[in-house]
Amino acid sequence: MGAASNTDSEVPEGCDPNMFHSIGLTLLACFCTDPELAADPQMQSKIPIFNDVITSCKSLRGAELDGGVRGTVDDCYQCLLSIASAPDGQQQMIRHGSVQALCKACTEKCYGCEKSLPLIIQLLQQNGNQVWTYYDKVINQLLDSLSAQFRETQEKKKFVLCDSLFAVLSTASRPVIETLPYSVWSSNIYYGLSDILRSKIGAKQRDPALKLSALMIEHFGISWALGPEQDSSTKYLLLLVHLSCIEVRITLEDTSDCEKESRSSVISACYHMLESIIGYMTAEPTLSLTTKQITQLHSAMVGAFGAVVHYLTRMSEDKSNYTTPLVQASVRVLGAWLAEETSALKEDIYAIIPFLIDIGRESFYELKTRLSKDTAEDLGHTSSTGPLLVDLLRFLLPSLCHFSAEDVPRNILIENRTHELLGEYFNYHWLLFTAKNTEYNSEIGFSIAYHHTYHLSGNIKSLNWIAKALMEQNWLRDILQMLKQVHTPTSEEAAILQFCSSVVTECAKYDNDCKNHIQELGGCTVAESINMKELSTALNDVK
Repeated sequence: MGAASNTDSEVPEGCDPNMFHSIGLTLLACFCTDPELAADPQMQSKIPIFNDVITSCKSLRGAELDGGVRGTVDDCYQCLLSIASAPDGQQQMIRHGSVQALCKACTEKCYGCEKSLPLIIQLLQQNGNQVWTYYDKVINQLLDSLSAQFRETQEKKKFVLCDSLFAVLSTASRPVIETLPYSVWSSNIYYGLSDILRSKIGAKQRDPALKLSALMIEHFGISWALGPEQDSSTKYLLLLVHLSCIEVRITLEDTSDCEKESRSSVISACYHMLESIIGYMTAEPTLSLTTKQITQLHSAMVGAFGAVVHYLTRMSEDKSNYTTPLVQASVRVLGAWLAEETSALKEDIYAIIPFLIDIGRESFYELKTRLSKDTAEDLGHTSSTGPLLVDLLRFLLPSLCHFSAEDVPRNILIENRTHELLGEYFNYHWLLFTAKNTEYNSEIGFSIAYHHTYHLSGNIKSLNWIAKALMEQNWLRDILQMLKQVHTPTSEEAAILQFCSSVVTECAKYDNDCKNHIQELGGCTVAESINMKELSTALNDVK
């Protein structure tokens, strides 16, 4: 393997150096067809040579290059492709600068650059965090180059570039993307996608554009769809919503189950965009929409969620469907819709409540089982015992609050023992929240314990049984133990502690047994130590 790395002084007398190196690289390319030889350390030590060669010919038109030069570059790409087929080979390529070389070949349009992008994507897909961490600047330059081509070209290449941009960006997390100076390529992608989605195209061209749009919204938020100038132009945003609604309806209503599954990635992208726009419209600044646009938007979304409800109704007939990714994604997006809109599709929604409770219960029990076995670290990680853990009940909580306020759905909830499930759910997350050294506790337990405690504190006076339950389940004891340990809480901890102290105070005010129990647990001392004047007054009040 030494011929390819020989210096000119080592070239045999009378032999052309370029020809000698070319022959050496051709031999290496032949050897690389054997996976064992491609993984050999001696072969991997030649990676810097391959990098130099692929960046040396800055011309897309191969006809301008000598045939031997073209062959040499092709041989180097063949070697890199073979080396990248093994994880260790990919690591060697990253260490020896192949990421920079491949990006340079692509951005400077060197000969053979069409082979560089697939290799970059392969390295990113297998080593995304590592590559983005150490080579974010060159990847950013690559995005600038690809996005500029994506925006400018009006040929079939535009759709290929759409796929390539999605492949690159899908390997990065939002925190990584937020550290990049994204103004140039983010704008280019916006204009390129706008061109595609405003054109008369088929599903083959539209699907990648919808997926890339959803990915950009995931990285930058729904405000990205308002355009680079952020001038509150809603045309593209409304287009995305309407296209998403149409795609959901067509797929869920007019295709077979196999076709639905094959298109699940596109439907999930549409779900993400619908969930994002719902969240944006309820929490962010008001969009400049006319009455007609609002009516059309609501009508489109009602149609889409009607299709979701119909699909889930059919899937509810067989419990084996509960773990299907598309079913779980459908439940999640429906939860986002029902959190804000409960007046539309009432009868259909009421009919599906038992299924929602059942699948929420199943996902909760599966979550408990897996976490108790320590087979997964968090809700977003896979484990060896099954698919992705999804806590569907968490996404349904806001809608359950709305249902409990109306007679008909409240009776359905009671019939399906939802109150018992929620009690068990709260108890489980409360234990997680109060547990020490639990990563899951800080992220999920806090959120759920916060909201449950908030609602508890406001209902203790009118619902006497709550105070008794808090005492019997030892929640009051746990709360006081946590309050005793307060020193310098963070802002999040201070918020939950405030509501926890309000729960103890309300129990002391309206239930004598709880008041005595809190006193026995040292509540007076706790109240004085952290200046809880209202609790102190309640505990010392003689009735």
